Amino acid sequence: MNIFIMGAGQVGTHLARILTEEGHDVTVVEINPEKVRNLDFALDVRVVEGSGTSSVLLRQLGVDRCDLFVSTSGHDEANLVAASLAKKLGAKKTVARIGQHAYYDDALELASAFHVDRILSPQELTARQAVSYLEHPGLVTLDDFAGGLVHAFSFQIDESPWLDKPISQIQLPEHTLIGLIMRGSDTIIPRGDDQIRRGDLVTFVGKSHKILAFEDLLKKKLARPNTVTIAGASSVGLFIAQKLEKHRFSVKLVERDIGRCEEASRLLSKTEVINSDATSMESLKADGLLNSSVFIAATDKDDRNILAALLGKELGIAHCLAVVRQPDFTVLTGRLGVDHTLIPRAIFSAHILDMTLSPECLARSVLEKEQAEIMEFVVRDGARISGQILADAGFPRGSLMAAIVRQNKVFIPTGKDSILPRDRVVMIARSAVVQDVLRMFTSS
Repeated sequence: MNIFIMGAGQVGTHLARILTEEGHDVTVVEINPEKVRNLDFALDVRVVEGSGTSSVLLRQLGVDRCDLFVSTSGHDEANLVAASLAKKLGAKKTVARIGQHAYYDDALELASAFHVDRILSPQELTARQAVSYLEHPGLVTLDDFAGGLVHAFSFQIDESPWLDKPISQIQLPEHTLIGLIMRGSDTIIPRGDDQIRRGDLVTFVGKSHKILAFEDLLKKKLARPNTVTIAGASSVGLFIAQKLEKHRFSVKLVERDIGRCEEASRLLSKTEVINSDATSMESLKADGLLNSSVFIAATDKDDRNILAALLGKELGIAHCLAVVRQPDFTVLTGRLGVDHTLIPRAIFSAHILDMTLSPECLARSVLEKEQAEIMEFVVRDGARISGQILADAGFPRGSLMAAIVRQNKVFIPTGKDSILPRDRVVMIARSAVVQDVLRMFTSS
């Protein structure tokens, strides 16, 4: 696809990197000369210095031939104007990033007024993921495929009878498999002699109704928590609090800045707002926050969030989450014991990737740390793999066919199984080979 991005900040740069790795043609428009130089050096993309709100510049760059235009600057008004201009000039799809609560509350009206296809907030999307995690604590990801017939879900393994055993010796529930192991910075498509180690993030794929069998097998408790403490009245923190209120959680929000406390009190109707320091162990104890079953560190600073989440773990809070804006920090948070890391720019990028799906790819989910993806395909007549035996199909190393749905029946394929037209197939692949996997499902 031909994709334009306005803004070379953290979100725009991250998105440009991901889309380039996916094989798309990317143009980035950025008004700051220093950011232009940095991006031009770092990525193989077309970088243009100028304003994305200039209709003259957008015409010159050929935005009328653009399949997707995404405005990602830190200015909501500029993003809305740029996406609106791009749509008027002929861009097929347009997305505007916004951050302010006031704008997001009117997102549908703004999208209609500005003729923008979608308005997305990284902060709001992050809040959604936080709530999803709390609805299924212990599950890092939970995705449906094939109309809900197939589930993919990830556990972090801390204690289990499966530890240090070869996978070939593990008795999994019927119609399930281990599709991926993430260990630190390593992404492993497992074989029979691979072992699960303490702290591994393990992705399972299987029939949807088999998920509950894993609670006892892995000694994970999936009971929904009730009490949540949020550290930081940042935009992310406020979005999380608002959503938790609607989901009937008991919520406390801790913020050391009195002005932000006052703003939070105006926005939140059911949250107890406390003026205190969430990185102080004494403050956490004094404010009675140790009774919370969940602690979410959502300040504007990554280091404070990591520290606060670790303090929460040290004080015995069951589930501790941290909002982290630098994806490289996720390796550190996992090793230190933070239960789940929320990365706004990665979550935003994953939603943009959903807008770039080929006709053969029905759904995709970017997994933790963006090192792998789960994808659902339909096998069409004439596809390269149609009619082939799986062992002979030539899928790239670093990929795995995890499930086949044929006539609404799910089975875990073996190398002897054939791939037939109209099959719906669930694949797991390392990010580096995703494009090779996509090509397998296109016409030969």
